[in-house]
Parts: sequence; structure tokens; C-alpha cells
Amino acid sequence: MYSKKALLATGAAAALLAVACTAQEQQRSEIWTLAFSGGKDSLDHRVAQRIKAGIEKEIPEVAMDLVAMDEKVGIARVVEGFRRDQVQIAVLSSDLLGQIAPETMALGLPFLIRGPDHMKAVRFSGYGDRAIKKLQKAEMVWVGYFYSGQRDVFGRVPVCSLQDLAGKKIAIPDDPVIEETWKVLGAKPMVVAQQELNKAFQQGKIDLAEGAPNVYLDRKTYGAAPYYSRIKYAPVWSGIFVSNRAWNLRGYKRRWKVDRAIKAARAYALKAEVSQSQVLGQRFRSVGSIEVCVPDDLARWEDLVTRAHKDILKRAGFPGSAFTSLDAAVRGGQEAPEYADDWLNEED
Repeated sequence: MYSKKALLATGAAAALLAVACTAQEQQRSEIWTLAFSGGKDSLDHRVAQRIKAGIEKEIPEVAMDLVAMDEKVGIARVVEGFRRDQVQIAVLSSDLLGQIAPETMALGLPFLIRGPDHMKAVRFSGYGDRAIKKLQKAEMVWVGYFYSGQRDVFGRVPVCSLQDLAGKKIAIPDDPVIEETWKVLGAKPMVVAQQELNKAFQQGKIDLAEGAPNVYLDRKTYGAAPYYSRIKYAPVWSGIFVSNRAWNLRGYKRRWKVDRAIKAARAYALKAEVSQSQVLGQRFRSVGSIEVCVPDDLARWEDLVTRAHKDILKRAGFPGSAFTSLDAAVRGGQEAPEYADDWLNEED
């Protein structure tokens, strides 16, 4: 039995804790919004959660709301939110960045980037710097990015060779570089929003689509498109942005705290990408109904595209200097580690 004195002491401690928690909540006089792409439980979402936790710890007066981007909260609303200071931070996939600054589309030139080291080299190339500066005009301060793997192709029919690909209708994002690439490979690209893929497959409007393996699994696209071709043709990456006002309002001390929280989230993303690549194979096998192949003539795919790199960028509306800068950056960068691409061979 507890003594009356002990019970009183315990009650007092609980009351003090409640008061402390209430005081802490009252301290949070600013509400920030963090928008993220990729959907719930995606790597973008998990990075956003870590940014929220880090900033609320570093800056007690700030409380953060997380907002998932979808057909109602699109990139146009997020950009407008930055300009009006209604959105303070965003984690945006490279697909969306191209809608703000088309120059960033060239950073995903297919069969050029092999991993995070190449991605870093391209991001900090002369062309990469110029592309990122275009984003600054949207009142968005670029704070960092993270690499999260490579894109593949999947569909209602198997594609294990270029011959299988010929004439097939393939869904792509609104990206002229991706569009010109699939034309070179002999397919018929069609722009289809990611959230519309499953319906487009079910209605027979498309034969194939391209995208990241984790998104294919998360959206259960395998129900309508059970054939998956591992081609690793283009990088998947996301940028982290802070509004000009949030970045500059309280001077360098607050900026340092925001930056520290984001750096911690990026460090998590690097580890999470490794873990993600290691469990992808298990996730594919757990579904059971997915048929995975690696095209026997994949070297031919790569050869066709790399020979046409300069023409692809030109037809997509980019200057010749874009390819020169990107190619030189990758050639000067270190060869990327293989961990991001070996999930197909992982054993349970």
C-alpha cells in the first residue's frame, strides 16, 4: 500500500508534468505547413515526419502540420502556398519539380545516373546549379535532396525485350525527356497522372507504365499490371525546400536550427533507402502474383538511349550545353555503389 504522502507526491508530479506539457504547447505560437509528395508511408512521407519532429524539437514555438499532396493539393497549390507563406516546407519528388522548373527534368536523363554518387555529381554540376536557381524564383529555398533508387517499367503484358516493347502504349509523367526516351526505344508514350494509372490499365487505355518499384507496390498497381521489368533506367529523387520567409525571418540562428533538422532527416533518408532496397525483393515475393524479368537485351536499350542523349535533350527543348555539363559531371563522379539496385537478387 502506498502512503498518503506518497500518493500526494505522485499526484503533484503528474500535475506538474501536465502543466509543463500545456506550457510547451502554449509556446508553439507558430503553425507551419509541410507538404510532401509520394503518399502515406512513402519515403517522402517518412522524411517529412522526421523534419517535423526535428523542427519542433529545435524550435519550441513552431508546431508543424503535415499535408499529403494529391489531386486536390497539387504542385500549383504548393507553389502558391510558398508565395503566400501558407506552406513553409515541402518535400517534392523530381516528377513535380519539373512542373515548376522544366530545367530540372534534364537531371534525370535516362541511363546516365547509376546511384547516389552520380546524383550528387549531377546536382552540383554547373547545369544542376542553374536548374536549382530556377526553383528559387518560386520563393522556394533549396535546402537539400535525397536519392531513392531507380525507375522501371511494368504493365498488363510482359516486356523482356525491345521487340516486346515495340508499339506499346506506355504511361509516363509530363516530362519531355522521358517522352523522347521512350520514343527512341520504340514505344508510344502517353502522359497519365500517377493516381490514374490503375484505372487506365483496367480500361485498357495503356499497356505499360514506368515508375519506382515502391510506388508500384504501395499503390497495388500489380493488380492491373502484374508484369514487372527491372531496367533501372532513370533516378528517383526528391528535393527539400523551405519558404523564403521561414528561412530568413528570424536570422541565422533559426536558419541553422531548420537546416540541422533537415540534415538529420536526409541522413535518415540515406539509411532508409538502403533498407528499402533490401526489402523490396521480399515485398515483391510476398505478393506472389508479380512476374519479374530483366530484359536479355537491356544493354541494347541502354546503347540506343545513350547514343541519342544529346538528341533527346534537344528534342525536349534543352540546349546542347546541358548534356555536356551533365555528362562531364557523371564522368567525373565516383561509380555509385550497387546497394540501390540489388533487391531483385535478395533472398528472404
